[in-house]
Amino acid sequence: MKKRITMNKFVAFLVMLLFSETVYSQNTYTIVVKDSAGKFGISGAIITISGTKAGASTDSLGNASLYVEKLPAQLNIRMIGYISRFIELKNSTNKNLIILLNDDAQSLNEVTVSTTRTNARIEDLPMKVEVLGQEEMDEESSIVPGGIGSILGDLSVITVQKTNAVNGNDAIRMQGIDSKYTLLLRDGIPLYEGFSGSLGVLSIPPLDLKQVEIIKGSSSTLYGGGAIGGLINFISKEPVDSPSVTLTYSHSNLNENNLNVFGGRMYNKKGFTIFTGANIKKAKDINKDEYAEIPADKNFTFHPRFFYKDNNSIKADAGVTINRDERRSGTIAAINKDSKSLSDYLQTESAMRVSGDMHFDYKINETQSISLKGAASSFKREYHSPVSQFKGKQLLTYTELNYLVEKGRNTWISGINYNFDQFEKSIDDSILFPNNYYNTVGVYSQETFKINDKLSFETGIRLDKHSRFGYILMPSEGIFYKPSQNISIRLHYGRGYKTPSNFDVANADQLKMTSAIGKEIKSELSNGLNMDISYHALIGNKLSFQIDQAFYYTGIENATYLKENYNGINHLLNSDNKIRSIGTDTYIRLSIEDWELYLGYNHTKAIEMADSININVAYNPNDKFATTLAYEIEKKWRMGIEASFNANQYNSTGKKVSNYWFMAAMVERKIKNVSIILNCENLNNFRQSSKEDLITTVNGQPVFTELWGPTEGRIINLAIKLTL
Repeated sequence: MKKRITMNKFVAFLVMLLFSETVYSQNTYTIVVKDSAGKFGISGAIITISGTKAGASTDSLGNASLYVEKLPAQLNIRMIGYISRFIELKNSTNKNLIILLNDDAQSLNEVTVSTTRTNARIEDLPMKVEVLGQEEMDEESSIVPGGIGSILGDLSVITVQKTNAVNGNDAIRMQGIDSKYTLLLRDGIPLYEGFSGSLGVLSIPPLDLKQVEIIKGSSSTLYGGGAIGGLINFISKEPVDSPSVTLTYSHSNLNENNLNVFGGRMYNKKGFTIFTGANIKKAKDINKDEYAEIPADKNFTFHPRFFYKDNNSIKADAGVTINRDERRSGTIAAINKDSKSLSDYLQTESAMRVSGDMHFDYKINETQSISLKGAASSFKREYHSPVSQFKGKQLLTYTELNYLVEKGRNTWISGINYNFDQFEKSIDDSILFPNNYYNTVGVYSQETFKINDKLSFETGIRLDKHSRFGYILMPSEGIFYKPSQNISIRLHYGRGYKTPSNFDVANADQLKMTSAIGKEIKSELSNGLNMDISYHALIGNKLSFQIDQAFYYTGIENATYLKENYNGINHLLNSDNKIRSIGTDTYIRLSIEDWELYLGYNHTKAIEMADSININVAYNPNDKFATTLAYEIEKKWRMGIEASFNANQYNSTGKKVSNYWFMAAMVERKIKNVSIILNCENLNNFRQSSKEDLITTVNGQPVFTELWGPTEGRIINLAIKLTL
């Protein structure tokens, strides 16, 4: 009897097991998530069941399997760069679902890169690109609306260096080397070279940008000279179908007032955007030495653009940018009262930048397209001080035509571009350096071979013909390997160059420039190698985890230096010394529900190799740590705190300067379409003037100390943002 009962239980167990397996299989759905345009599978898409904790993510081919316990049910399918979809499951008739996702014009900005000229997705690029997307730009326009320098400085691989103790100008350094080796673009066009340099570039308001693209290491194959340490491309906003207007106003404890307005709309193939902004600062003496660390500054920007799109075959835009900047720096008495006393020092500067640009893209068919872009920029700068005066103007033009073929697994782009640079100064200037007229013609070709879904190769070559420095050949090679859905590996080599310029030497911001460029001088040449290993995973459908480890090397030959009083005048000459920069960059990003955490560490050893000694490259923090923690209650609150530690930095004399922390915090309250933001930069109030004097007096004239740290001290600003 006992055996029969046991046998009956066993049979019942088998029946229940078979029944449960049958029920499971009946309620298990096979799902394929695809791009609606390209029809390729989307890897990493998240599928969840509304009201439950159940979910799944797609594999490298876009496939997923999901068990649905009860019907009816609602599926939520989401992926960065695509519009989320909701699918209603009312019965279990069809177990095989194919779900198409459409590109999201807003969030797609975070995962496509225009700097590569192929608009490829960031996860498919052999070259490592960092993208600060629309979300970051929107946040920065609330926190620091007056410029883009703050958010760039938050990245561990970038150092924003203040170049002048009086006029407050900044420069961008990447991979530990001089700022002249970082190429700056606006909408893919290099118009910040030579005389205009980086003056005022970091004052581009983030409200006018949709994203910033950052390439570490040489990018000279596509863009020519200057992109040795890295490249930063500032991408302007584009209009969307619904009309929108955003207004921001900010006031700080440094007597700074900022007002920005952005609006735009796309309607029936035509559209427009308009940005206008003004930033006004009053002079302020922070350390009570009678000299203003904050110059009096009036800055105005106007940037309208017009767009045309025709059924995805034609895309065109044209715009103009007008920027006016006026600064008064020196002693507080001279700035405020226009004092002519010998004990007072007044330095006045005015700069006017007017540029026009256009882009035209024509899609010939599904696999071929051509692109034409061009721009012209006029930059004028006038400078007056008790010991010198200067007035000059620069005309820059850039034109490019390229042809793109995307066929099967291969992508091929080739093009030709022409640069023109004309600089002229007034005859009665006290600054002794000549006018110049340069032009450069460049041709390039780059092809990406996708061997399979895991492995691709990129090879490129460029030949430039400079009107003074002759022919320069630049090859590049790249490898992209993705052994699994979560891991990607990149290796990239590039050769670059930088032509000598009067305006690239140290302290050019103070107009201590050359009188002549040596007759036998050569272009600076570089070899750069970058490797990147990235791991990204979704843990438990809640925790997003990403770790990225980069290694890089840059070697520069024919580095230029200023030899003073050489044959009676100052000359720019090639040095026999070689510059070497080697480093690692590590960052971790964690995101869980409403929390986000960023941790970054950069170690860069940049040296100038002399005969028997190695000299540390100045203003490069050998070690930099950065972290950001943010929390958000959707549509109500957002708050965050960030910190960075700069260590082992040297000045131009080889002296090690103080290590320091830089901390910031913000809180934002959202009420419908209004946001109120309280932000504090430099919480711990660190100032370089607390370690040394910024200015000394020699023969009655000020001598300015080299800058390696913050000078403004703690900055608190209150902002309001209105979106209609």
